[in-house]
Amino acid sequence: VGKAHSFTLKNSILHDFNAPIKVNGAKVSGKTYFPDNGLIEKSTFYNSKARQTAKPVTPLNINSVNNWTVRGNLITDFSKAKGDHISYGTFMKGNGKNGIYENNLIICEMNLPPDRGIRIGLSLGGGGTGKAFCRNKNCDTEFSNGIIRNNIILNCSHDVGIYLNKAKNSQIYNNLIFNTLGIDVR
Repeated sequence: VGKAHSFTLKNSILHDFNAPIKVNGAKVSGKTYFPDNGLIEKSTFYNSKARQTAKPVTPLNINSVNNWTVRGNLITDFSKAKGDHISYGTFMKGNGKNGIYENNLIICEMNLPPDRGIRIGLSLGGGGTGKAFCRNKNCDTEFSNGIIRNNIILNCSHDVGIYLNKAKNSQIYNNLIFNTLGIDVR
């Protein structure tokens, strides 16, 4: 958070968390700073059972930052058992820009069977961000200049594999999306 920058996570396994990676700005001496320039690579994120929470369930919850890359990861079995039952494998949102998702394998339902939950593979824009949390307190655009390429997204049986919400100048290409409701662009 905050003044952190150039964070890197590689070759790791994180499991059984609501949001094992949570990236967002923080105030330091009255000014808000954002941890830009991050990399998450060749890591595995999963849950062994549905999370018993109404709080967000998103293994890679990346908010209001610039220049993040998520590459070569396995993200699977993220399910929220309470509240709105909506979970995401990963999103970048909050008026961030220049993010890349590439060469990831996202399986909404691998070991955890379909349930009441709605699992969305990956997103630029997510479900939106409160104005107080958006970069520069501006949420007119949730994410700009995002690239989604060369990913495999499987088994999101109740919703889409890729979801764009107020995602300006997005590029989506060379992805395999199977057994999902496709791509949603809002």
